[in-house]
Amino acid sequence: KTAVCAAPACCDVIATSLMYVGLTFTTASTYQMLRGSVVLFTGAFSAIFLKRRQWPFHWCAILCVFGGTLVVGYVSLLNAPGSSPEAAAPTDSLLMLFGDVLIILAQVFVAVQMCIEERFVAGQNMPALLAVGCEGVWGLLGLCTLLVGLQHGRRADGLPLEDTLDAVAQVCNQPRLLIFLFGNSLSIAAFNAFGITITKMSSAAYRMVLDSTRTLSVWAIGLAFGGEHFHWLQVVGFSLLALGTMLYNEAVRLPCSGAYPTASERMEEEEQRAARRVGHALQLEEQLLADSEPNTALKFDDFYSSPHLSRWTTQMTK
Repeated sequence: KTAVCAAPACCDVIATSLMYVGLTFTTASTYQMLRGSVVLFTGAFSAIFLKRRQWPFHWCAILCVFGGTLVVGYVSLLNAPGSSPEAAAPTDSLLMLFGDVLIILAQVFVAVQMCIEERFVAGQNMPALLAVGCEGVWGLLGLCTLLVGLQHGRRADGLPLEDTLDAVAQVCNQPRLLIFLFGNSLSIAAFNAFGITITKMSSAAYRMVLDSTRTLSVWAIGLAFGGEHFHWLQVVGFSLLALGTMLYNEAVRLPCSGAYPTASERMEEEEQRAARRVGHALQLEEQLLADSEPNTALKFDDFYSSPHLSRWTTQMTK
């Protein structure tokens, strides 16, 4: 069953690669803001492939995210060096547009990854820690295979498509690069660990509110030290993206009560989810009891981290 993690791991590798390539063509604040467009694709794919009902407030949130994405992308083109009237060619604007498109395209793969994870975690009875570990192993294998192929592939000038050996030499010659790489890995691990802890102790909505502060921090540092230029439309775009994300996770509610399900409709959805969880728990308990030693106590902990991504954790203690 661990082989089902290969598909989401591939999506993760593709999404990460596209985002980092797009980052080289645009600003850090634009990169961080455009990542919020994942709500747009996740909501659409959840309704299409997972048959999850989207309520009116979901579609209002998706509309806000869509508008914010357009505004942020437009501002990035306005701030491009080649977008001024005296510029000879719009090369810089085209490159920045290309970077924005890559970042948005990466969110499509992130949304696909979330949907695949939800389907397989719920359908295959896979513990969350096992799923995360398997995705990491599959991602490492995929990246190693990809780097070997890119090392032997040649460009028109005869150089490798991606010179991994030269990258290793650069890290050896500049130890600061190793510090940056280690810091990046540590920050991602800490962000995910703290995010899961916050979701488990509080709620996914509260996590989304805190996540918006990350975008503000990147934006502020970019304005202060990164050479970015302030534009009032960025405030509009960021506000729409943050509002859409919080609306989708019900951290902020619309004044119209008709946009939300009634108490009976919510209860019906919870009963359906509970029935699925109980059925999966019974199947998993039978499998573990068949493979475990006698007098083994099993504990099951349901953990659903957000409306579009479910997690299942299993603990076996003697």
